[in-house]
This record gives sequence, structure tokens and C-alpha cells, in this order.
Amino acid sequence: MARHLSTIRRIDVLVLCTGNQCRSPMGEVLLRERLATRAPEARVSSAGLLNEGAVASAGSVRAMGKRGLDLADHRSRRVTNDDVARADLVIGMAREHVREAVVLEPGALERSFTLRELVR
Repeated sequence: MARHLSTIRRIDVLVLCTGNQCRSPMGEVLLRERLATRAPEARVSSAGLLNEGAVASAGSVRAMGKRGLDLADHRSRRVTNDDVARADLVIGMAREHVREAVVLEPGALERSFTLRELVR
């Protein structure tokens, strides 16, 4: 009898905050590190609701550096409809971030949560 190995496709997680300079970049690198050893292939990205091209805040770079994680090359980017549509899970740092994701892509409602909701 032949065994059929099931394949699990890559999981795509999007982390959102307002400026994509503090909270969401930290969430991105922390989650990416955690999933690297515990999950099938995963893609974790972050974005914000505002401008693009800003560096991560100095405090975020320091905080993640203490954990051995590097945010030095991070540049903020604005969330797009495609980002939300592609994501299997959208994690907003606040309710307004989840709301904006769903405005961009109404079908994302069932897979969009605040970080607080996921922790509960």
C-alpha cells in the first residue's frame, strides 16, 4: 500500500501597526524566529497604515538586538490589498489595524485578529 504524504503549504502571516517602525517589525521578527523551529514553512511580514521607507525606531532595534534579532535593515512599508489578500493570518496590534485590513480586503475578516485576541 502506497503512503501519500500530505504537504502543508506555506503559512503567510501579516503583522500590522500604524507606522511599521516599532510594534509590527518587532512582532514580525519575534514570530519569524519562533515559527522557524516550530512550524512548517512560514512567511512573516509586517506593514503599517502610514508612510513607507522609515527605519525601525532606535528603541525597537535595541530591544530586538538584546534578543539576538536584527532590525537594522528594516524599512517601513504601507499595507496593500495584496498583502492582506495573501495572508492566512493578519495580526493587528490594535483594533484599528484589523479594521483597516478588512476595509482593504473584506474577505480577511475571518482571519484577522488583534494580538490581544490571539493571546487570549
